Amino acid sequence: MRAASKADVIKKHFSLLCELRKKYRIEVVTDEALSDPVISYKISDVYGSTRYLEFLSNELAIYPISIFTRLQLDRIVLCSDLQKHDKPVSGCASMSLFPDNLALRMFFWKNTVYLDIKYDGTIDGLVTIHHELFHAIESHDDSWPKYVDVDWNKLNPAKFQYRSEMLASDCSPSLDFEGFLTDYSMQSVREDKAELFSHMIVNLPRLETLAKKDQILAHKILRLKKILAKFSPDFDEQFWTTRQEGAVKGSLKAEYEDLLLPRLR
Repeated sequence: MRAASKADVIKKHFSLLCELRKKYRIEVVTDEALSDPVISYKISDVYGSTRYLEFLSNELAIYPISIFTRLQLDRIVLCSDLQKHDKPVSGCASMSLFPDNLALRMFFWKNTVYLDIKYDGTIDGLVTIHHELFHAIESHDDSWPKYVDVDWNKLNPAKFQYRSEMLASDCSPSLDFEGFLTDYSMQSVREDKAELFSHMIVNLPRLETLAKKDQILAHKILRLKKILAKFSPDFDEQFWTTRQEGAVKGSLKAEYEDLLLPRLR
């Protein structure tokens, strides 16, 4: 089979861009450098971004369209060498201070998710897409103060502290605490929730197996389902029943296990 010509790739590229924009009402940016005070990146090449567009399309298709209507995500930026605060990241979300107000978003800052195309086809890439989508979901919470969830903290072991709560920056929580999936989930409440959500989307059967032996994790899953159902009624039991069929298989299974804390593997 002949290799696709650049013209064929460009045609497919723009077809995918148009399809995503029409279906989700989201602008997907692949060839423009946007200004952000803490985020930097390079423009991705058309071959890499086209492959990632297919990858992204498959993951967005997991969700009902109505969730994106509620989400009001303005842009997804596909790029290379993505950095936040000068540190390499696979993705990040930059949400407006007014996430539900279109006029103010257009004037101040749009709801934007950045994704590094290097992670195309990987477990890291899968988890990143859904992790950043959760940050976008959480920005629409009408509670005040925003992003503060004292009830979530109450689910954790009594002596546990997130890194963001520790006075000494070089301190790290013990990896033996129950209720956590990855090292990054111990960073803050927001990252704990985003990590849990992404793993629920990517590999819910594995999480349910872990939750049978980890009551804190089980309670967090229930709590997150309630938060999501409040955001959109389409995060219902039928949605999660469908995700039970989405276990990671084949060559990506070992890659997935590598993401988990050592005590969970």
